[in-house]
Amino acid sequence: MTIDELSQQLKKTDLTVSQRRKTDIEYQRRWSLSAACFIFALLGVGLGTVTNRRSSKGGGFVICLVLLVAYWILYVSAEGVARNGVIPAWASLWGVNVIFLFAAYRTLKKTWLH
Repeated sequence: MTIDELSQQLKKTDLTVSQRRKTDIEYQRRWSLSAACFIFALLGVGLGTVTNRRSSKGGGFVICLVLLVAYWILYVSAEGVARNGVIPAWASLWGVNVIFLFAAYRTLKKTWLH
């Protein structure tokens, strides 16, 4: 389904709770993963401008892998929480992006003020 089809599906009143939840998770997932690209770009700029005391180039690669794995673990966990209906899909899936956006803000703020 396209984003427009998902949006039209969510406007229907005859969906069961599980169908609505599944459709809403898919709709929110598409938007939040698109925003994650922008957030990782900001995070990369902030981390890329930080001088590393070590001279090895592998340190940046390790940091990148750790951040990607941490993001994915949090994102999959958030999706599971949304699937169980504990937290609404928008709050659960966008919450991970907010955490990483805050981290990007902190790294950018640290590099621009010093």
